[in-house]
Amino acid sequence: MSRYVFEGKNFENCVVFSDERYGEIRMLVDDDGTKLYAGVDIAACMGYAAPGKVIMRCGIPGRIRMVPWVFKKKQGATDTRCFEEEEARQFIDRGQSLPEGFREWFCQEVVQQSRNIKVEREVRIEEGKEYEFEKCMEAEPNVIKSRSVQEDVFEKLDSIIMEILTLKKELAGKMNGIT
Repeated sequence: MSRYVFEGKNFENCVVFSDERYGEIRMLVDDDGTKLYAGVDIAACMGYAAPGKVIMRCGIPGRIRMVPWVFKKKQGATDTRCFEEEEARQFIDRGQSLPEGFREWFCQEVVQQSRNIKVEREVRIEEGKEYEFEKCMEAEPNVIKSRSVQEDVFEKLDSIIMEILTLKKELAGKMNGIT
């Protein structure tokens, strides 16, 4: 089994557990520190052809969270129903034809390793917010106070807008073959 962490903005809270036999399960650390497992990943590992439908119809509420995804060179995040450990076990127990050894792999490897993951994300975010707030407070006294400086800025903006409109007319004329 291997494990990797998503890198990039806002993906610090997602770890992926993968196994050649079953597939990948994304695990999120929620803001309150709860470990959540992506339901569609569990269903896909269990062998369901339409994991999204199975999750919608399973009757386990879970939590909807933004879960990152990667496909070739693209990446993003999408709303996904995630289960806490007990809900995930309940979903797996309801499974009709589990792959051999899946339940043991999930309980003994995925859950055990996810328990060892510490939550350091909250501290980093809070420190970053404090720093940004202090930075904004320092910048506030430097707001333009002089009326003449503001008028100069507006005059420059007006001239830039007029130049853009002139260039737009010239470009439209060239595209229509008039000029």
